[in-house]
Amino acid sequence: MRKVTNRTMTLYHVTHKNNWFPVRTMGLIAEFSQSRRETVFLVTQAKIGWAISHVSKRDGLSEDDYIVVTVRVRRSKLTRMTWPGLRRGLWRHAGNVPAHRIEWIDTYPERTLIGFLPEGVCPLDDDDIEGDDGVEEFTW
Repeated sequence: MRKVTNRTMTLYHVTHKNNWFPVRTMGLIAEFSQSRRETVFLVTQAKIGWAISHVSKRDGLSEDDYIVVTVRVRRSKLTRMTWPGLRRGLWRHAGNVPAHRIEWIDTYPERTLIGFLPEGVCPLDDDDIEGDDGVEEFTW
């Protein structure tokens, strides 16, 4: 008889810092992926620097424009991936990662705490919010 275990892994996802609130409320949604597959890419702690560098080169933005989302996911939902020059530490999650699986949200590389804020609370002062057309633009 096969033994069923609920093993989990703590992995990390890199996304643009403007996505912190949707990620906190909705989780990581696979259909927002910019790859050919609708999947959520995750890395081990040792590969966070590589992931930041990879997405900043892909998007043409500064490394300071990204946050690192810490998630705890079931091992059974993960597939190990390889990438040119990267043999270990890259994982693909089958489907969405629900918001309750998110443990922490940090900036990188300063690792300044964002953490979990109550819903509707912005980590910025009112002076940092620009625009009065109903759409709030945040400057970090």
